Amino acid sequence: MREQLVRELMFCTEDPPPAIPWDGLYDDPTQNAPDWNFIADPRTQWPVDGREWLIQR
Repeated sequence: MREQLVRELMFCTEDPPPAIPWDGLYDDPTQNAPDWNFIADPRTQWPVDGREWLIQR
């Protein structure tokens, strides 16, 4: 059941979802822009383009 839930929520195909680089996440608390978040921080290197990854699955 758990595997089925993960597959459905992550829209998984045969490729596993990309790993999250927990130790490499950065945030800038001095940013005051309302749409700023850690995902936008350029220091964080993501294994995939998160803006398009889910759409392309």
